[in-house]
Amino acid sequence: MERRKKPTIIVAEESKNDLAPIIMKWTGLARCYWYWIVLSVIACLCAGFVYQQHQSRVYNTAAVVLIEQQEGSSSSMRTKVGNSQMNTLMQLNGISAGDNLKNEMFILSSLRLMKLIVPTLHLDVDYTTTQNLHDVALYRDRPFVAHFAKQAEVPVSMEVTIGKDNRLTLTNFELHSKKYKLPEEKATQVITTDLGTEVTTPVGRVRFEKDVNFKGFERGKTIVVKHYPAAMAAKMYQSKVAASELEKDCDLIVLTCADINTDRAADILYEIVETYKKDVIDNKNSQAQRTAEFIDGRLELISRELAAVEGEYARFKADNKIADLSSTANALTQEGMRARTATNELATQLSVGQYLEEFLRTTAGAKDIIPVISNFSSTSLASQINDYNRLVMNRNHQAENSNEDAPWIREQDRQLEAMRSAIQSSLKSYVKSMELELRAAQASEAALMGKAGEVPLKEQRVMDIARQQNLKEALYTYLLNKREEVALQLAIEEANVRLVEEPESTNGPVAPRTKVIMLISLLIGLVVPFVVLYIRELFDTTVTSRKDVEDALSVPIIGELPHLEKSDDRTLVYGKGADLSAPMAEAFRLLRYGLHYTNPNMQVLLVTSSTLSHGKSFVSRNLAGAIAMTDKKVLLMDADIRVRNLSRNTGLARARGITEYLVGDVTDPLEIVIKDGIMEGVDLMPAGITPPNTTELLMSQRLEDLINELRKTYDFIILDTTPAFAVADASIVSRVTDQTLFVIRVGEQVRAGLPSIEELYRSKKCGNLCAVINDCDRKARSYGYGYTGGYSYSYQYGYGKHGKKRKWYQFWKKK
Repeated sequence: MERRKKPTIIVAEESKNDLAPIIMKWTGLARCYWYWIVLSVIACLCAGFVYQQHQSRVYNTAAVVLIEQQEGSSSSMRTKVGNSQMNTLMQLNGISAGDNLKNEMFILSSLRLMKLIVPTLHLDVDYTTTQNLHDVALYRDRPFVAHFAKQAEVPVSMEVTIGKDNRLTLTNFELHSKKYKLPEEKATQVITTDLGTEVTTPVGRVRFEKDVNFKGFERGKTIVVKHYPAAMAAKMYQSKVAASELEKDCDLIVLTCADINTDRAADILYEIVETYKKDVIDNKNSQAQRTAEFIDGRLELISRELAAVEGEYARFKADNKIADLSSTANALTQEGMRARTATNELATQLSVGQYLEEFLRTTAGAKDIIPVISNFSSTSLASQINDYNRLVMNRNHQAENSNEDAPWIREQDRQLEAMRSAIQSSLKSYVKSMELELRAAQASEAALMGKAGEVPLKEQRVMDIARQQNLKEALYTYLLNKREEVALQLAIEEANVRLVEEPESTNGPVAPRTKVIMLISLLIGLVVPFVVLYIRELFDTTVTSRKDVEDALSVPIIGELPHLEKSDDRTLVYGKGADLSAPMAEAFRLLRYGLHYTNPNMQVLLVTSSTLSHGKSFVSRNLAGAIAMTDKKVLLMDADIRVRNLSRNTGLARARGITEYLVGDVTDPLEIVIKDGIMEGVDLMPAGITPPNTTELLMSQRLEDLINELRKTYDFIILDTTPAFAVADASIVSRVTDQTLFVIRVGEQVRAGLPSIEELYRSKKCGNLCAVINDCDRKARSYGYGYTGGYSYSYQYGYGKHGKKRKWYQFWKKK
């Protein structure tokens, strides 16, 4: 008989790359385990529904803020990115806006602002209750307000229940800290208190007062009160606030707050805008405040000096009885007064310059604003001071919202230090020039005074005192005017920030995303059964279909037997009352034809398998019945004299049989044949008593004599023997047979054992080996492999412990 060739490598690769078997396989699994898929989908959808019900509903509240330009600024708020020179920065109320709105967006959502808002809105205390399985926050509609005597260092919580008599019951105290835990007796303590009464609890002293905006109490409702440290609360709410640009070509900022309470989110946005306005105004007035402090100090000093000069003048005139000047003195005095006027003006400029020079020398560093109290004759010096003050304000504002060690702060400090040094140098030059001009004016005045020799020396003293008095009065009047200007500037409280759109919340929650959660639950419900099946398949090392056998073996496959429900080793397909048109009956007819086609002269057939539970006895019994249906005399021999399974199933375990003939107790083989022992037309030769030397008996000549004698009487002899790889009996018995039928059962035959069958076929230890696949559609239908005959059996079969119907809950058991 010509051996069937294995497929070529090219065909194997083409088959491997074909997606049709994979699709068929998983489609078959879905059909087979549809109820588990439906159950998994329902369970996952229920779990997803419960999960999303437990999630708090988060709503998004948004407001639009306008950052206006500074009046009189010729530069745009929206300058091109990359232009970082100082002349491209415009000021927003004295604050540099930068290249775009990113600086202001950062400030609006900064932690510093939120730390100012938390105590204002009392955000460090949170009130929540349960509604429809999820938590809701009580903000404006809370029944009471909790006032803690001390700021919390770690988060604490308690449950408060309102009783019928409006008394509050405090329970379930908890300290949310990894280092510290409340003792069990304190955590489970129950405390009852009244509104307005301060009570000591395991988490600190607290007083509950009725909220004036709440109309009534809901009896029996439990409210969870949580007290957070202020810094933690600021970080928690800062993470909920975000700032973004409305559009790229405008100065509008969108402020959003995602919170489970829309009223609280709106209040947070309102307070952010108001706090930002106050911050801008405070920063704007910093220069004017510093100038006012400087002017007040100088006014106090000059007032004392002016009072001293006026007192000296009065005493001098009183002591020297000076009432009026002569006409000659008047003429000289007029010329001298013109010289004095010039001298006074120069002295005033010199005094202001010296004051500023002293201020720069005595102040701490480059972070202080230089007071602007006069217009210098040198326009460059005034421009330097104004530029320096603008850069100082910009640097201080950015430092409040950043780090002193930031690169841009250090760069501005270096610029300020350079500008300060340049201003000091300019002031020094300015003072020296004023001193030279003043000395020249004083020399001119002294010359005029020298010509008036007739003027009494006492009158010259009077004029000198009067000159000092006029100088002090002029400087005092000048500083008074400046102080009024600064006071007027401090009275202006406007910030270039405006709320354009009031805070408005979304109609529905933005989280949890119910549709997404349910869709993911649906996908998980669909995927989980296939993952479980895939994992089961990874651990399943048995044969799943005819294709596995064909890929591994070159042994001829002459038949396939489907699965049959509710059957065992005693089941007869062709027994009394059996349905001869059933799929199993037709399968044995095909097997009978396959054997005849493989070996037409076959008379003695050996049936074996790899191990037990492969159905060789079932195949032997029903194959004998199928052959007997053709009016042939058939003998079924129980050649498995060790286990004698066939004899036990027919109730002939103690009857005489093959063993008695082999040892010589029986001489006529027909004496131990049971007429119609299996069914009508199928005789049975039992195994007999189990001998101690099984192998030796089977190797004796008596076995050959037995078969030769039986050949004369029967058309077909079928030997049901031991598994081929368990003991050597099958190989020994095969010497007297014409054909060996190897039963391979799907779901029982390990794929790793197929090479042993191939080796048995190639070594010809069992003559004329061919194979039959038992239980072929046991996995074929679920794995997508149809019956190779071109149609699928509508019934399944099984026998022994493997033929029991699988319960609905036995998901992991093999089908």
